Amino acid sequence: MEYELKSAAIEQHKQLIGWRVYACNAPKEQLNTLQAIQCYRSQYKIEHKFDELLHRMTALMPVFLHKQNRIKALIRLLLLILKVSTLIQFKVREQPKTTTKNG
Repeated sequence: MEYELKSAAIEQHKQLIGWRVYACNAPKEQLNTLQAIQCYRSQYKIEHKFDELLHRMTALMPVFLHKQNRIKALIRLLLLILKVSTLIQFKVREQPKTTTKNG
């Protein structure tokens, strides 16, 4: 098997990818560029929850259900799991805040 790298096409693709611009009004001493990027990337987005449910928590494979009530039950169960998971994560994130205030 032979292959050939098309350097010009690779460079053109790199140019099309573009840059991401991050802006923040915090002073550099308080929040450096790396910290700002990490904060931005770890912010809460509802899409992350559905991605987590479908690809990480349950690793759902295509399921063929023929009865309407079973499809509804599966969807309700998955949404319940999503809600419980979100609540647990919220409580865990709030825990350091409450221990810092009390301690």
